[in-house]
Amino acid sequence: MRRTIVATISMLALTTSALMFLGPTPVHAEDTSNPPAATTAANPASANSSASPANTPTSMNIASPAAHTFSLGFHSGEEPIGFRWWAKPRVGVDAGFGFRANQTSLVNGGEQYLLSFSGEAGIPIVLKRWSRVNFIVRPGLAVQSADAEFEDPETFETTVEKTLTITARAELETEVFLADNVSASASHGFEVSAFKFDVPGQTFQKTLSTTSGDLFTVGLHVYLWGHQK
Repeated sequence: MRRTIVATISMLALTTSALMFLGPTPVHAEDTSNPPAATTAANPASANSSASPANTPTSMNIASPAAHTFSLGFHSGEEPIGFRWWAKPRVGVDAGFGFRANQTSLVNGGEQYLLSFSGEAGIPIVLKRWSRVNFIVRPGLAVQSADAEFEDPETFETTVEKTLTITARAELETEVFLADNVSASASHGFEVSAFKFDVPGQTFQKTLSTTSGDLFTVGLHVYLWGHQK
């Protein structure tokens, strides 16, 4: 009996020492790695800040860094009075007008002003966009009416007659924004032209050629009106 009591006391002493060494065992361990849903509900501002930006407008959803969609400017130096309007984020409308009056000496004597009028329209479509650059495909159509000296093949008499030129173009254009509302652009591509003198018996003469703009014939647009959607 005495040995049993001593053994029991020894076991209790060992158990107490082990518990003191290990420390108290928590009854319910909480996982603090994920905050409870109530925290998000209590802070709606933080929930909105971490929401997906799928519905947030970015510069990739608008036509340009410009704050406006309607600009004055030109695509071609032959039609320097014009505009560009982005009707949709990636689709726009171009139009331009130009004229010229050249005083010239005629072959048969005398002087006369030779007049030229031209109009051009195109549809710029954005294929690729970076922060300040639009890469565009632009189909366009131009019409020009101009005075020119015409030599009759039968009488060899020289007169001033009207000419008509119709040109269809397909171009790749790069529009670079130099400032928030000012852009410069250059393009290259192909064009098909049909030309004739506006006299009886004349038919259109067709030409297929490449076209491009260099450093001194770049387009320019200044965006002044309209607001990006």
